[in-house]
Amino acid sequence: MTSRRYQRPLLAAAILSSVLLSIGSASSAQVPAAAPGTAARPPAPVAAAPAGPPVPRIIVIDRNVILRASAAGKTMMTQTQALSAAADTEFKTQAEALQKEAAALQQQLAILAADARLAKQKQFTTKQEAFQKRVTDRQAAIQNGFARAGQQLDTALGPILQNIMRDRGANLVLDRNAVILSSIDVDVTAQAITALDKALPRVNVALSATPPAGAPAAPRPAQ
Repeated sequence: MTSRRYQRPLLAAAILSSVLLSIGSASSAQVPAAAPGTAARPPAPVAAAPAGPPVPRIIVIDRNVILRASAAGKTMMTQTQALSAAADTEFKTQAEALQKEAAALQQQLAILAADARLAKQKQFTTKQEAFQKRVTDRQAAIQNGFARAGQQLDTALGPILQNIMRDRGANLVLDRNAVILSSIDVDVTAQAITALDKALPRVNVALSATPPAGAPAAPRPAQ
């Protein structure tokens, strides 16, 4: 990539020099000498060729691979799985207790008066909805914590990609998922992971009630 980048200005300079020489030769051959006492007219200025659009020089990264293979990404995944497993254990016990309570309530409803039956049903429904909210809030807190950790990873990855772009003479970075077809290998994922492991070997995932700035809130299930 480097050799091509420097060949183009040299080639353009050679062509421009050749054109200027041919113009000078033609002017000296075709323009007669000015008569004595007559001022010679200066040659008309040559209009500069319009500059073309910048040529894209692309490098590619695979963000999914960076998340799975980098040291920071691995710690994010491990911690998130641990938080999810702890939530499953905690809520499994509560869910089983609610199931037993629902079975007992079902037997009681047949012998209760209408007012007492409605009160019992309302009480159990309130308890069930509160449980569902705890589950949903915990899921959102895990997702928000993962998103905040992901922003830390992106912050550390930004300067790394800028350095790689400068070293490669690139002016555009694409995710591999956006590449449909390529005849050259411009993937720098491995290089980015190596640098990221040195800059950010670990990221902590903590439960968060709110998503990070700029990130969408965790989706809520339909009621």
